[in-house]
Amino acid sequence: MNVDQVLNEFKKSGALLEGHFILRKHTDHETEVYCHFDAAPLGFLSIAAHGHADALSMILHIDGYPFLVDPGTYSYHTHTEWRQYFVSTLAHNTVTINQADQAAKLLLVD
Repeated sequence: MNVDQVLNEFKKSGALLEGHFILRKHTDHETEVYCHFDAAPLGFLSIAAHGHADALSMILHIDGYPFLVDPGTYSYHTHTEWRQYFVSTLAHNTVTINQADQAAKLLLVD
């Protein structure tokens, strides 16, 4: 495949609209680097349901081992203070300025 064909396939995949980018390198020496870069919108629709303040975050695996990970959600119904932390920008592998979240407090259901 030439570069134009690869770009056309990429555009058809919807990855540009969804905002998820996968970078992967695998060498002849069995070394593999996998990176998932998340440039997708926060959560679902305008209420950001199920969203985290993780714009421009990334996860990274090297040779199958997690190096930078997404922290997940913790728990939906217990320990509100921990849940707030796990959906915050500080809990993700992304940029923060003055330890502030990238978004206003997200809707959390207790």
